[in-house]
Amino acid sequence: MRVVTIVILLFFCKAAELRKASPGGARNRVNHGRAGGSRKSSNPVKRYAPGLPCEVYTYLHEKYLDCQERKLVYVLPDWPQDLLHMLLARNKIRILKNSMFSKFKKLKSLDLQQNEISKIESEAFFGLNKLTTLLLQHNQIKVLTEEVFIYTPLLSYLRLYDNPWHCTCEMETLISMLQIPRNRNLGNYAKCESPQELKNKKLRQIKSEQLCNEEGNEQLEPKPQLSGKPPVIKTEVDSSLCHNYVFPIQTLDCRRKELKKVPNNIPPDIVKLDLSHNKINQLRPKEFEDVHELKKLNLSSNGIQFIDPEDLTSGSYDDTLNAEQVQKLLYLLESTEDPIIIERALVTLGNNAAFSANQIVIRELGGIPIVGSKINNPNQSIKEKALNALNNLSVNVENQIKIKVYVSQVCEDVISGPLNSAVQLAGLRLLTNMTVTNAHQDMLSSYITDLFHVLVTGNGSTKCPLYRRS
Repeated sequence: MRVVTIVILLFFCKAAELRKASPGGARNRVNHGRAGGSRKSSNPVKRYAPGLPCEVYTYLHEKYLDCQERKLVYVLPDWPQDLLHMLLARNKIRILKNSMFSKFKKLKSLDLQQNEISKIESEAFFGLNKLTTLLLQHNQIKVLTEEVFIYTPLLSYLRLYDNPWHCTCEMETLISMLQIPRNRNLGNYAKCESPQELKNKKLRQIKSEQLCNEEGNEQLEPKPQLSGKPPVIKTEVDSSLCHNYVFPIQTLDCRRKELKKVPNNIPPDIVKLDLSHNKINQLRPKEFEDVHELKKLNLSSNGIQFIDPEDLTSGSYDDTLNAEQVQKLLYLLESTEDPIIIERALVTLGNNAAFSANQIVIRELGGIPIVGSKINNPNQSIKEKALNALNNLSVNVENQIKIKVYVSQVCEDVISGPLNSAVQLAGLRLLTNMTVTNAHQDMLSSYITDLFHVLVTGNGSTKCPLYRRS
């Protein structure tokens, strides 16, 4: 009996050691074969290789697989088949083989940018008849034909730029496809790398007779490189360092890339650009002029010391901004935390709010609350510029209805702020404009005594607005 007891105890000790040696073993076995496991699980990340997790998640009711920067060279067999978006950027994929994605029949977008792709087999996209977006930029593709895209009838957004395209007769069918008017978002910005006579020529602008000039192409055939790869000439600051996302909006994420300048090859269709936490200390003239769709720009945490006015306005301070320029300026003002940028943006808005047309545009674009929020800024210079902008906006009677919510705070700041300061004077100017008519005079009734004290103790500049208001 004693021997049996000892054997049983030894058995349980051994079992305990096994459990200790393999923590979470049972849980891992349950999740095996599912990328990310169940969404109800406490750990939604499925690890495909040691230290290389891929994540499955749902955003706006659509299922995503995020396997970026995982050193993958192929598609893994246990990924869910019901994915709608697949993010495979910045991996080590070299060849897209036939039927590589065929089981992902619901796929709407496929991001393969910044891999090492040099070959795409003719049926690589077989089964992707719901695919609308395909990103192949920043790879090593030299030749491609229209045949590859036969299985993607809904494809409406294709990126091919920053590949070393060898523009010869082999490319004729692809280039013809890109030039069809309805395909206006296919292959934009892609350029030839060779032959020399077509170098830097956009694929969408090449004529078929230029491609199929066999004599010329033979003479200009590039010599093979010893490395086996064509040389990639990078500009001083290249946007390929950044991450390009299509969903939910066109975004170029350049955060924490040690950039000293704004990249000079930003895709023109980018809507959101994040350049925060870099080392950019100066914006060059018309820096973002070619990024036509840009609506949200983040330049915070850069220590910018100089901004040309045209970077913010695409024109001088004396010009009237159009609605698109005003909208960009408001997005910049709302998104940045850099005090120098905020000041310059407020000055630009304030100067342009002197024009009656812009007073209306700024209001209709929701600019008054954005400007008004800056009077809470602890930086006195920013506060002053915001008050000056509101002052110019308040000339419009309809604008006063939105600005009146700031009257009480402005009164308190004028009374409690440093006597004869620029902020106090800017606040007094705004109060003067707001009380020209009887519409808002009652809002100052509880502050009359204190404002009178400012009148008595202030200098000539401070007294002038108060005398006019009286």
